Amino acid sequence: MKLSIAVSLWTSLILATSAAAQQLSRVEEAKGGTPVDPRNVDPYTKGVATALERAGYVGTGPFAITSRHGTAEVDALIGGGKMHWIETAHFRLGFDLPPLDLAGAERRLREKLAGEFRQLAERLPGVGEPPRVLDPWLRAHLFAQRCEQTYAEFRRLTGYHDGDFPVKRRSLRMDDDWLGFGPHLGQAAKYVVLVFTESTDLRRYASEYLGTDDVRWPRRHDFGVGMPLAFLTALDFEGNLGDDTALHCHLAYSLIHNLCDGYRGYLFETPAWFKTGLAQAIARRIDARYPSFDRPPDRRADGRLDVDWEARARSLVEHDGARSIAELGGWRDYADYRFHDYVLAWSRMEFLMSKGDVALARFLHRMKAPLWPDYGTRDWNMVLSQQDRAIQEAFGFESLADLDAAWAKWVRSRPKAVARQGK
Repeated sequence: MKLSIAVSLWTSLILATSAAAQQLSRVEEAKGGTPVDPRNVDPYTKGVATALERAGYVGTGPFAITSRHGTAEVDALIGGGKMHWIETAHFRLGFDLPPLDLAGAERRLREKLAGEFRQLAERLPGVGEPPRVLDPWLRAHLFAQRCEQTYAEFRRLTGYHDGDFPVKRRSLRMDDDWLGFGPHLGQAAKYVVLVFTESTDLRRYASEYLGTDDVRWPRRHDFGVGMPLAFLTALDFEGNLGDDTALHCHLAYSLIHNLCDGYRGYLFETPAWFKTGLAQAIARRIDARYPSFDRPPDRRADGRLDVDWEARARSLVEHDGARSIAELGGWRDYADYRFHDYVLAWSRMEFLMSKGDVALARFLHRMKAPLWPDYGTRDWNMVLSQQDRAIQEAFGFESLADLDAAWAKWVRSRPKAVARQGK
């Protein structure tokens, strides 16, 4: 009886996903005839098909964001010409960014941009060395490239290629080969990123399309079955987001969260310690000076501008102050997170990543194996049991206590050096 109920629920979920995808497609087709505001015309590709193809873009708007709205509706809501729209292979992106004056920019940023612009120049006509001032469209192209690079890094960690994920999932066979409902790591819809300059515009958007105007912090949002996982933020949410590298780290951090949840289909939430540990690791490879912290309900995050997390982790281990992975790994959200918990999640993730790509890919695959929907999202213990099995199968630890002991030994063996500062 329980099996028939579960199959029925899976059938409903797959049919709902398919219907949502078809509705989104119809909306997108309708948007194709929407006149383009001249202020939204990209001066680099100019919307020319050959230039878009060379850039690796599907288009620069208009396009659908969900089945309820698209770029034209957002432009009408916040004012035309603000957002610069880019659709890539895996993202639908909107950036409202001011020009960036590089006069007096630090050497590290100049070197970082020089490398990124070499990559941009291979795809975009008219792009060479970084100019003294980055115009809003150029910044949008730069962040589109960064989003795709974050996606590529996460996909590499899964051990799969784009072509391995289904274009459309019809089978009800939820076995070890199940890779989700669609081509975007298992999601049917592309991931959405909207970056506003002013939080008032984000709140206006949230009131219209998220059903709330109580958005005081950056927000990761699930638009529903068959719809996108989105990240929404504004530059005035954080004091440092006017800094180009800080914004890069900020986006990478939350993108990793959404990619973790979307992998093999968003059937249940990925445990918080893993998402934030991996997100911190990848963001710190960009630049360790700009950590991100999730905000618990009704209070500010316990975040600190402390660069040397290796030293922090070592101190916690040596003074028996490290919260166990059994406790940290059981938390579903960030309500109880303090600064040291972020350090511990990051350090344990670095330890597991040191075991090699094959082991990490196996862990990701096992941890995100589909659970029956009558258990998966409601019974958190099912998710935790699956996580424990994944740790044992992928890394060979018989228990979480064994993992903790091996991690602590690894931390003590690390050379005492200043943490990586980014490239």
